[in-house]
Amino acid sequence: MYFPISGVTIDPLYLILIGFLVGILGGFFGVGGGFLAGPILFYTGMPWNMVVGTDLAHMTGGSIVAARRHRRLGHVDIRLGLLMVTGTIVGIEIGAQIIELLKANGQVNTVVGWTYVAIGTDLFEVVISAGYGTLTHALKGNVDILIALVMQTGAAVGAQIGSASTSYFSGPRIRLLFSILPLIGALLVIARLVR
Repeated sequence: MYFPISGVTIDPLYLILIGFLVGILGGFFGVGGGFLAGPILFYTGMPWNMVVGTDLAHMTGGSIVAARRHRRLGHVDIRLGLLMVTGTIVGIEIGAQIIELLKANGQVNTVVGWTYVAIGTDLFEVVISAGYGTLTHALKGNVDILIALVMQTGAAVGAQIGSASTSYFSGPRIRLLFSILPLIGALLVIARLVR
């Protein structure tokens, strides 16, 4: 299917599967699906500026589902989350402005891609932060809402499965499993950058 906002052709079933996988990972780790969703979208040919904004839009819905489930399980510290939001929103806006500069200079894919490989991190961990990130990137034209909505169909189900699965694993095991995600994401990004 052709998505005119980002100018890419991607099979919607593929996007639903990405959303489902990312939903499970995000629900299980609290974050982490973005370590794979961004690189997978970039690997399909979507430019990084659209990847960042679209993934934030997709993550907002999945984060809401997972956070509600985790709150019911007693895994949410509201005060800590609100403290984190303040700094994260400032960081998101700075990052969005940097992406705009890189996009204007035609270097967004190279710089963001190699930065992702070097850092291997995803800073958009909080529901409100993802929502703000979606808004600021949408205002800059960097969100393909159709792709985000298609991915969200799988993510809503996956987030429920992932968050419920945390009851069956200890903290150290979850951290060990989580450590693998940035490596997988970095390999996907490298594969696209060097081809």
